[in-house]
Amino acid sequence: MSSRTWQQRQLVTSLLLALSLYLSCKTQLQAQAQTSEDTSNNYPDPIALLDGVVADRVAIPPSSLKWEVVRLNNVLNYKKIVRVDFDQDRRRYYYYYPENPGKPILPDATEDTPDQGLYDGQKIIIYDPSEMLFAEVRHITDQNHYLLFDPRLFGASDEGWSNNVATFMFQTHRNNLDIKTMGYERINNRNVWHVQIMVDDGQPIDYWIDPEHNFQVIRYSHGDPPWRIVTSFYENEQYPWLPSQVIDEYVKGGSKTVFTLLEADEKNFPASHWTLEGMDLPRGTEIYSHLESKSLGYWDGEKISKEFVPRDRKPSRKTQWTFILSLAVLITVIFWIGMLKKQKKQP
Repeated sequence: MSSRTWQQRQLVTSLLLALSLYLSCKTQLQAQAQTSEDTSNNYPDPIALLDGVVADRVAIPPSSLKWEVVRLNNVLNYKKIVRVDFDQDRRRYYYYYPENPGKPILPDATEDTPDQGLYDGQKIIIYDPSEMLFAEVRHITDQNHYLLFDPRLFGASDEGWSNNVATFMFQTHRNNLDIKTMGYERINNRNVWHVQIMVDDGQPIDYWIDPEHNFQVIRYSHGDPPWRIVTSFYENEQYPWLPSQVIDEYVKGGSKTVFTLLEADEKNFPASHWTLEGMDLPRGTEIYSHLESKSLGYWDGEKISKEFVPRDRKPSRKTQWTFILSLAVLITVIFWIGMLKKQKKQP
């Protein structure tokens, strides 16, 4: 089956699911009086609200996003620039740490050589050019510290790799959970319904949902009292599907992470964008599979070769420009020293 046919079927399936969920939750919500009175008889069905969120997130088109991530805590403050491309379940992340004057700079990727992470719908591929001489192949459940979560869940779920729009609202085991609409509130100038899900460990997960604006999640929290509170702001009218800013606070630890969406554009990606070849790895990079606990070979620029391939260690553009600038400064200094000596020798 061609990748084009697979993509078309996936798109049709997603659109049908989104339409079905949207009509279902609209029907249930319209069947009940939605007023601001705090009486349980007027509360909308919580399942309809959750399905509305799912339908909205399923319908997000393929896009390219750019975030600024600022983390503040008692140990380390830093800024990170993140770019992510996604098309349904597939996503590809790039990120690096720009300079932070007066604050610790993490010795990690640069703008020219960012960390890369790819999920092609079946497996994870990770490449860190500043730390690793190899690319890692992992299963989606074999999560480490890299950002590779489904961006369609931004502001409405945690950063788990395996979470997606088919699982993040507990669709697979709702019958075993206590789910109810708690009431009607106003948050950040939005009229929202508060839905609570009591999970297996006895710690609630709470969502505040705005059904009048594409079922946007305005806030969610974990715990009672909450130990984590995530608040979202939707201010980009050109890209209404995802929040333009998310503030993620861990109450007890005193840490805060602020995600600001700098750019958001709908995109059409070629099939090669989700492949090892599309990652543009340096020639000679070893490909190591955690799935099989062995090396798969070396990247020869087009494919994985079983034979050893010498590593291409071309300097980055930043390194090249630094070298050129340093050489120019050195030549200038030598020139002026020569001119000064010549002047001293003249009578």
